Parts: sequence; C-alpha cells; structure tokens
Amino acid sequence: MFTLSQSNKGFTLLELLIVITIIGLLAALSVVALDESRERSRNVALLSQMDEYQKALELSFTNTGVYPHPNTGSIRSRILCIGDGLSEGPPPDDCMGGITRTYVAANSAVIENAFTNILNILPRMSQPKGTFNYSSPAYSGCSSDAAVPIPTSNTSCTELDYSLWYLIEGPNESCGSGQVANSNLSNEYTLCRLQSK
Repeated sequence: MFTLSQSNKGFTLLELLIVITIIGLLAALSVVALDESRERSRNVALLSQMDEYQKALELSFTNTGVYPHPNTGSIRSRILCIGDGLSEGPPPDDCMGGITRTYVAANSAVIENAFTNILNILPRMSQPKGTFNYSSPAYSGCSSDAAVPIPTSNTSCTELDYSLWYLIEGPNESCGSGQVANSNLSNEYTLCRLQSK
C-alpha cells in the first residue's frame, strides 16, 4: 500500500521579506532614474528655447541696430523677468529669486515688445525643483567679461549690450552655448547667461 506524502513547500517569511525589499529597491531606483530623465529633458528644452531667444535678439538688432533695453541708469542693469507670467512680487518671488529685481511693467514692456515683434509667444520655462519654484528666462541690458550676476565696473550697459539669464536644473551643469554665471545656485541650479558678443 502506498502513502502519499504531502509536501508543504512555500516561501518562508524571511524569503518573502527579501523579495519585497528587492522589489522596493528596484521601484525606488526606477523613480530616481525617471526623475533624472525628466530633469535632463527640461534642461534640453530650455537650452533650445534660449537659443531661440538669442536668435530673436540678433534679429531685433539686425532690424533696429540696437538690442532691446530698458530705460537708462540703474533700471538697465536690473535683471528683469520676461515671458509668460511676469512676476510682480519682490524677490524671492521673481522668476529666479533674489538675483532678479521687482518687475517694473513700464520698463519690462520695452523688452517684451521687442521680443513679441519677432516671436509670437514668449514661453516661460517652469523649473520646480527642491525648495524653489523658479522659471526662466530673465533679461538685462548689460554685458560683462565677468561671469557674475551683479553688474560691476567692467560691465557695459549700452544699446549694444544684453544678458539673457536662465537656470539649468542641477548644480555644475553645462550652459550649452551660454556661460556659467553661478555653478551652484541654491544647491539646486546652475545660473547661466547668453550675452552680446
């Protein structure tokens, strides 16, 4: 006579915990990789957009002989937010926080109008990262050899000058065809600018 032996083989609690842990780690790595991919994608889109803005500036110069500029004096050296959703609040509520100044409609309109004559839409690139919700771009009527956001004595502020400011997500990132003005802004961004030659 034969007996059937029943085998109750299954996963032990320890084995189940190990499998769950591995699945959790894989899911976390996937989320991190997806976030990094989205960040790279936003940065590539922004660099492309800034190149278009610079082309618009050069076309404006070809048509008028000058670059768009706000009024003379200290207003010209201010870094002003441009594009959709112009900020009207004091820093850090401006597009790039403390480096930009309060939006002054009367002066920014000069820049805005010069761009809209060439581009139908002025998109603002939202960059929600970490503790800040910045966006690009910003503009000033000055250029300089020094890669600093504040105009200094070696800064030129004439109708033949401009700086187009933008943020790349992540510190120490490439600015594309622009130059690095601050490689580690708020530990979350690279501050870049394109400027007149």
